[in-house]
Formats: sequence, structure tokens, C-alpha cells
Amino acid sequence: MNAKPGQLAGRAKMQRWNEYLAGLGARYTGNDSERRFVRDLKGGFRRLGLETETKAQTFEHWDARNFSFEAGTGSALKPFHVCSYYAYSGRTDKGGVSGPLAYAGHGTPADFAAGDFRGKIAVVDVNRTVYPMGLVFNAWDGYVPGTDPNDVYDSAWITKPPPLAAAIAAGAIAVVFILPFVAANAEGQYMPFGQTLQNLPSLLISKEVGERLRPLAQSGGASGRLTLKASLRQGKAKSLLAVLEGKGDDVVVVNSHGDGPNLIEENGPLAMLSMAQALAATKRRDRPSTYAFYVATGHFQDEVVSSPAYATEYPDLFARTKAGVTVEHLGCPEYVDDGSTYGPTGKPEVSGCFASNEKLAYNIVLPAIRRNEVTRCIALKPTPKFFGEGRGLYELGIPMMAY
Repeated sequence: MNAKPGQLAGRAKMQRWNEYLAGLGARYTGNDSERRFVRDLKGGFRRLGLETETKAQTFEHWDARNFSFEAGTGSALKPFHVCSYYAYSGRTDKGGVSGPLAYAGHGTPADFAAGDFRGKIAVVDVNRTVYPMGLVFNAWDGYVPGTDPNDVYDSAWITKPPPLAAAIAAGAIAVVFILPFVAANAEGQYMPFGQTLQNLPSLLISKEVGERLRPLAQSGGASGRLTLKASLRQGKAKSLLAVLEGKGDDVVVVNSHGDGPNLIEENGPLAMLSMAQALAATKRRDRPSTYAFYVATGHFQDEVVSSPAYATEYPDLFARTKAGVTVEHLGCPEYVDDGSTYGPTGKPEVSGCFASNEKLAYNIVLPAIRRNEVTRCIALKPTPKFFGEGRGLYELGIPMMAY
């Protein structure tokens, strides 16, 4: 990546970096695209004169290759479009698994206890999760124009298919989850994220496809065949540390994660490289602190420790760390799924910047939001819930600002 000491990356350079990142495709934990991104980031930091190091963690790496689903009555099975798979669910051989369909409501333990699912493919409706914005975003100083604590927050990432434990206990051989999203929103969703292998192959379909499948599953006379071919091996995922020395002993950690399913999740490391570019243009004597840029892995895999690994991988740096800045998701247009269509609203997506204490909120975060006229961005308290890669470091006692 073309980084050199100077100012923060301008619009043209940031666009080029984002286009490069989008071209890598999905960067699931430990896959080839994530490895390339980490390697290229390392090269960018080194060109700026930073000292770099990577640390690897091993884990059970599951990677879906291809998947399909067919269902019908008698021997006439017809294909149903599958929008995605339940991440780390399980796998089948090339012939898939076949059996009767059985409708399992919303997939709760009570739903599975109420029916016979042994040897069957369960069909489950996923509840759409919505919260009042005031519950998700606990503001330090009220809500900015364009946001309202009474508005509904229902971004797709907070909706999760239920755990598979109840289906496994009931003897199901596979599960098809009907997402509460229209096709354009459901396509390619990676969910639920951040878990280990469950050993029950499961797929996701859109709301429209579900309208066709649900009656078949409820009829008691339909069958299906589900195929989910996936590789399973010992994987390796690497975090990246890049250090720019300052004149004092104190350290400021700047962190994000390198794995993610798309451009927005996660392009935060591009901003980190831009920040390093500006800081590298200053003389060491003018930098009051040392800056530790830490790009975690494992955001999408529970077996891998993400940003808290900074403390165990680099205990000396961690002991000197006095503050931290997390940079995730550099913003995007807002899209809304209204149950029939999915499209842009013309507004930026609501965002937030956590400030772990009042001093950070009122002295740094709120003035920065106002000075830079960042619209629909709320200064957030760390309670009741601190989201993202900043949370782990905050819980380790580091004062954090986390966008």
C-alpha cells in the first residue's frame, strides 16, 4: 500500500485504498484475503518507518465452499435459492443430507421440544431484532440532529439466527433458517459471527423464499436435501503490530481488526495507516507518546482472541499503555429494509464514538464531532454495552475512545 510520511491520506488516496480493499473480497478470519491484507498493511507501515511484528494464533478453520437446498413433495424436489450459510454450522458430503421437513417455529428449545425432529430438516423463522435507539446508543450529551432515542434501530447485524444446540438435541440432521430480510438484504449475510464449529449443517434463505418453503415444512408431507460442502482444517490467523516510537515511556494504542466480510466491515485499518502517515512526518522529539498500531484478528471467530491479545502478546507495551483509540467502520450510506424493499435513505448510517469516561467525552469526542460536522454521530457512554474492538481493551482498564 502506497503510504509515505506526510498529511492524513486525502480523498483520492483513501478511495484508492478502499477500492483495493473491496477487491480483496471477504476476509474471513485466517483466509487468504485476510493474510494478504495484513501483509500489505505491514508493508505500508514499514514504508513509514514503523517497526512491525505479526503474531499467529491457530484455530479450527471452517470455510464454506458451495451450498444448495432442494425441497418438495414426493420425488419432485425443486431448488430453493439460498442466500447464505449459517457460519461455522457444519458440513455435508457432496451428496448432502436428505430427510422430511419439519417446521420449528422460531427455533427455541420449547419449539423443538414440542415436535418430532429426529432425522429431519428443521425449518426455522428467525426473529427480527429491533431496539429503541436510546437502548443501543446511550449518549453522553443528548442526540445529534437526525437521530432520536425513540427511533427504531434494526440494522441487520443485531439479528442473529438462534443457537443450534436445541436442534442438535432434538436430533435434526440440518436446519434452514428463514431470515426476516428481503432478498437484497439477505443475500450474502455472514451470520451469526464470532463462534466455533457447531456440527449441524445449516443454511439461510430470504423472506421471499421462506414464504414458499414454510408451507411445505408445515404440511408434514414434504422432504428436502441440503448440501453444505466446507473445508475443515487447522487454520492460522495473524495480528499485526506497528510501533512508532515517541520521546516518552507512555504508549497510546490505536486498534481495529483486519478480518471482515466486506469493505465497511472492516476498513478501519486504512484510517490507522493514514494516522501513521501523519505521525511519521513528525520528529520523535515532538511525539509525546509511543504509538502502537494493533490490527487484531479473530473478530469473526470465537476461538481466536481479538484485541485483548494485545495485552498477552505484548505485555511490556500493554503495561505502558495509558490510552487507546479504536477505529472501525469508516461510515457508509444508510440502507433500510422495510419488509418489501431494501435501499438507501439518502442519509449516512448512524454511528457512534464511545468515550469511556466523562473527560474524554467532553474534552475530545464531542468537540471533534462538532468541529468536523460529523452528522448522525453520537458520543456514547460505555454502559450498558460497549460494542466492538475497543471493548476488550476498555475492560482491561485502558481509557478508550472507540468509533
